[in-house]
Amino acid sequence: DWGAKDSPQDLLFALVREGSADRDALAFLGRRGADINGRDSAGQTPLHLALIDRRVALTKRLILAGADLRLADGIGRDPLTLAGNDRDLARLLRQYGAVDPDPAEPSRSIPIPSPGVTRP
Repeated sequence: DWGAKDSPQDLLFALVREGSADRDALAFLGRRGADINGRDSAGQTPLHLALIDRRVALTKRLILAGADLRLADGIGRDPLTLAGNDRDLARLLRQYGAVDPDPAEPSRSIPIPSPGVTRP
């Protein structure tokens, strides 16, 4: 349910959850302030959601719009891990520069606070 009260970020997540790979809508929301690497309450970026839902076209659109291929999700999974055994997604990610994470390097995930807990 989209409406005028929704923020560009909320609309970006709604678009991704619907699986829309509409380049013009993604660009419009970006111009309105949506952060392509912004996170939802679970620490997922739009790219993470597209990968989880196995949406190749949407994944490519998000990458072309500037999605960071190095960001881990809220529980530390990198994009290649989220691609799982999907060869098309893994090939696409690698084509645009994703690399398997170095196990010695800490992930770039962020801690997600529990409800009612504020960050310092």
